[in-house]
Amino acid sequence: MRYLRVVGITTLVILIALVGCDKGKPEASKQAVGSAQPIDAASVDAVVVDAWVMDAAAAAIDPDKILETEAIGGLKLRMDEAAVTAVLGPPTKKTKPFEEGATGEWVSDWTWPGVRLKMGAEKKAGPFVISAIEISAPSTLATSAGIKIGSTRADIAKVYPRSDEEVQKPKTEYLVGSVYGGMLFTLDHDKVKNIFLGAMAF
Repeated sequence: MRYLRVVGITTLVILIALVGCDKGKPEASKQAVGSAQPIDAASVDAVVVDAWVMDAAAAAIDPDKILETEAIGGLKLRMDEAAVTAVLGPPTKKTKPFEEGATGEWVSDWTWPGVRLKMGAEKKAGPFVISAIEISAPSTLATSAGIKIGSTRADIAKVYPRSDEEVQKPKTEYLVGSVYGGMLFTLDHDKVKNIFLGAMAF
C-alpha cells in the first residue's frame, strides 16, 4: 500500500509540473505536440464487432438442425414457389411432377443455370415448396457461412463441422449433418464443385 501511495503522489507531482510548463509554452508548441493523427475509435469498434459476429455465426451452426437453419443464396427448404421465383425469377425448366414412393410427395425439378431445386407438394397440381437445393457452376450463390462453388476444403472446415458418417468419400465429399438430412459438399482437388442441401437417403 505504501508503494501505491508513493507512485500516486509522484504521478500527481509530475502532472502538475507538466501542466505548469504547458501554460508557459506558445500555442504553436501545443499544436506540435498534438499533431499526430488520433485513432478512429469507430473504425476499431467496427473491426472488433465484425470479428465477433463471424465467430458467433460459426459457433451457432448445429449440424443436427442444418435443414432448418441453413440457407443458400436466400433459398431455404420449405420455401414456397412464389418466394422462389421472387429470388431466382421463373425457372428455365420444370420437369413433369411424379409421385415419389419414399415420401408420397409429388415432386418436380425446377432448374436455373447452376441451380436445381427439388420441389415437393401434397397434390400433383401443387402448391410446391423446396424439398432439396443443389448448386453447381456457374452459380455464385453461397451458404449462410459464405461457402460457394470454388471455396476450399479448408474454408468449409472453418465454419462447418464434418460428419463422421463413413458413407462419405474422404477425398471428394464433406458432409454436414447426415445423409438423412444434411448438406453435402462435393469436392474436386479440394475445391467445392457441388453443394446439396436436403435428404440424400430415406
